[in-house]
Amino acid sequence: MSNVFYLQDSGFYVELDILDENGNTFPIADATTKKICFVKPNDSENYVDADFVTNGSDGKIRYLIPAGFLDTVGRWKVFAKVISNTYNRYSSKSWFEVKAR
Repeated sequence: MSNVFYLQDSGFYVELDILDENGNTFPIADATTKKICFVKPNDSENYVDADFVTNGSDGKIRYLIPAGFLDTVGRWKVFAKVISNTYNRYSSKSWFEVKAR
């Protein structure tokens, strides 16, 4: 994922990895909830439904950024949350910058 985007960019995926305590891929194929949280520069949070990149065995989820989603200039944070009957996992937090054109 690039760390710089522009206001109103769309049509690309934000992809995040779920890892175990040792930094290895954590399989999430049985996850019943897959969310990615985008935190705007003003600290407002927006949880969106995510999809598996493959089948979840690789620990990867993604979200396709729609038109109008990147509506605020500044530094955004992003992280993933996945839940199953046996675990509740988060990705590490990442960030990206949204700039004006």
